[in-house]
Amino acid sequence: MAVQSIDLVLFASRNGLAISNKIAKEALGFISRATIEATEKAKYEVKVWDGKTDPPLGTSDRWLHGNDGSSLSAIEAIKNGGVVYFLYKNGQMKSWQPHRADIPGRIHMVNSPGDSNHWETAANAHIARDVEQDVDEQVLKSALDKALDLHEARGIPYSAVLITTKG
Repeated sequence: MAVQSIDLVLFASRNGLAISNKIAKEALGFISRATIEATEKAKYEVKVWDGKTDPPLGTSDRWLHGNDGSSLSAIEAIKNGGVVYFLYKNGQMKSWQPHRADIPGRIHMVNSPGDSNHWETAANAHIARDVEQDVDEQVLKSALDKALDLHEARGIPYSAVLITTKG
């Protein structure tokens, strides 16, 4: 989703600040969502596993033990010619997916290019969803920082509320 000025005003409010909607709009104009998105996408890598070779991480027993739903789904996928993908962010495994997460039900992924259930389609949808969340958060934080700078540079007061927690 594209972050709107109201999103920034609400984000500021949740962080104990009250900012001008006019300045929120202006602050968002300084932020390049496309640049942030490209940077975030570049952090991801996908490795596919067919269950016959060594997995990208650990041993087959680690993933095909049959003690939880994901493992059972992976066993079923591999038994039926499907594959599993491992999603890495900044070189660290973030998740592994034995079935399509972007479609309801347990639709296993395949390694046949052109097939609508090709693992790359599912992995790209997964990455897009994660990137969108990360980008929205970064846009909000960067735009809030810029909005506060604009308030101060123009001598327009913003209010801050001291947030305390009870122990």
